[in-house]
Amino acid sequence: MRELLQRLTTAQGVPALAREMLGMLTAQLEAVNGKLRAIEARLMACHRHDQTSQGLATIPGIGPIGGVSFALKSLPSRKRG
Repeated sequence: MRELLQRLTTAQGVPALAREMLGMLTAQLEAVNGKLRAIEARLMACHRHDQTSQGLATIPGIGPIGGVSFALKSLPSRKRG
């Protein structure tokens, strides 16, 4: 996708306004991707430190992020990091 956006923003046949708008959208997409990576890193750190989450993650189709989510929802009296 990044390659396609790069070609569109630099192509001669693409109008200047379209190139400008694509450039803005690309910057926003990169910002969102950065935030998603930060969220995932935080969730994975929580997973590594939570035994319940690790146990839930062994269930097929759950995985680490699902394990963290279920662990936080299923045990309301637990301390949440």
